[in-house]
Amino acid sequence: MKRLIRSAAIMLAASTPAFAQNTEQENDAAMAAVIYMTAQKRCNLTTVEDGRLRGMTVSEIERHGLTWEQVVYGEKPVIRQFLKENPVYEKATNNDRAAVKTVCNDARAKIGKNK
Repeated sequence: MKRLIRSAAIMLAASTPAFAQNTEQENDAAMAAVIYMTAQKRCNLTTVEDGRLRGMTVSEIERHGLTWEQVVYGEKPVIRQFLKENPVYEKATNNDRAAVKTVCNDARAKIGKNK
C-alpha cells in the first residue's frame, strides 16, 4: 500500500505544471542556448563571430551551474519549456522572419559588446 501511495504521489507531481516549470537559472541558460542555436542557423555569422558567441553561450550556461549537454540534451526539457514561455524565441526557432531578426540583433549585440 505504501508503494502504491508513493507511486501515485510521484505520478501526480510529475504531471503538475509546477514540475515542468524551469528555474530562473534554467531559463537563463536556455535563452543563451536558443539564441546561439538560432544565430548559428539563421544569422550568417562569420567563423569568428560563431566562435565568440559559442564561447559566451557556454560561459553563460556554466555560470548558472549547468552544462551545454544538460540544457540541450538533458532529461528535463529545459529548452522546450523555455520556448513555451517565450513565444518570440519559439517563433525564431520556427524561422519567423521578425523573430529571427530580433534574435540575430540580440546575438550581434552580444558579440559586439565582447570584442
